Amino acid sequence: MQCMKISTEVCTQMPGFRNMQNLFLVFSALLHVYPAAFSSSPCCSQVGDPLSYHRESWMMEKDEKLQTVPVLHMQGNALVRQKQFREAASKYKEAVLLLKTVQSREMPGDVDYINLGRMIVPLELNYCQCMLELEEYYEVIEHTTELLEKHKDCVKGYYKRAKAHAAVWNEKEARRDFSTVAQLDISLAALVRRELKELSERMKEKYWEEKEQYWNMLEKTEGAKSAPPAQPQPEPVHAGAETIPGGGGAEQPAAEDTQRYDLLV
Repeated sequence: MQCMKISTEVCTQMPGFRNMQNLFLVFSALLHVYPAAFSSSPCCSQVGDPLSYHRESWMMEKDEKLQTVPVLHMQGNALVRQKQFREAASKYKEAVLLLKTVQSREMPGDVDYINLGRMIVPLELNYCQCMLELEEYYEVIEHTTELLEKHKDCVKGYYKRAKAHAAVWNEKEARRDFSTVAQLDISLAALVRRELKELSERMKEKYWEEKEQYWNMLEKTEGAKSAPPAQPQPEPVHAGAETIPGGGGAEQPAAEDTQRYDLLV
C-alpha cells in the first residue's frame, strides 16, 4: 500500500487537485519521481512512461483539438505515401472526430459551424480513399453518402462513391454518380467516359461469366441424370473457359489514368 500512501500525502496538499487531468499529471509526476514505490504495486504494473503519454480527446480544450487536427492530417498523408492505408485511415478518422466534437458545440448555421464542416471534407475524402485501397467499398459508400448530404457539390465525393458502387456491381448507382461528376466539372468529362467504358466492359464480362457458369451447372446436372457413361461432358473445354481473366486485366490502365484524381487533399 506504499503506492496509495505516497499519492494521498502528496496529492491532497496540492491546490487545484479537483479534476481528472490534474490527477493524471500528479500521478505521472509521482511515477517519474518515485518509480520504486510503484514498481511493486499490482495496480501500477502496466503504467507506461509519462513522457510518452497521448492525451485523450475528451481531455483537450477546443484550441488544442484544432491544433491537433493538421498534425493528424499530415501524419495520415505520410502513412499513405508508405502505403499503410489502415493506419492512415485511423489518423483521418481521429481528426474528423475531433472536428465533429468541436462542431457539436457550435450553433448550426453559424460561421464557425460551417467552417468546421468544410475542414471535415478533405479528411473524409482521404479516409474514403484509404478505404478504396483496402477494398472496403461499402464503408466508402456509407461515408460519401453522409458527406454528400451536407456538401452536394463535392465532386470527389461523387467520384469515390461511383468507384465503390462500380466495385460492388451497382451499375445504375455508379453510372449516376459518374454522370454527376461530369456535370459538376466539365473538365473531367474524358475521365468519366473512360470510367463508364470500363464499367460497361466489366459488366459485360460479368454477364457472360455468370451465363457460362449457369450453363455449365445445367449441363452437369442434366448429364448426371440422363447421359450414358460412354458420352461424358467435355469438361476440359468448360474448365478452360472458366479460367479466362475477368475485369482484373482491364482495370489496371484505368487505375493509372485516374491516379491524378485520387490524390490526397
